[in-house]
Amino acid sequence: MKRLEYQYLRCLDLKQWDAMAECLTEDATAAYGDGK
Repeated sequence: MKRLEYQYLRCLDLKQWDAMAECLTEDATAAYGDGK
């Protein structure tokens, strides 16, 4: 799990979006608040 977390965060830092998608499952979703 730590290895996957590291890979995900590294892809995020380097803006490697295609590689980051490989860290997720096909049914992954994201929700973002309104910034408050």
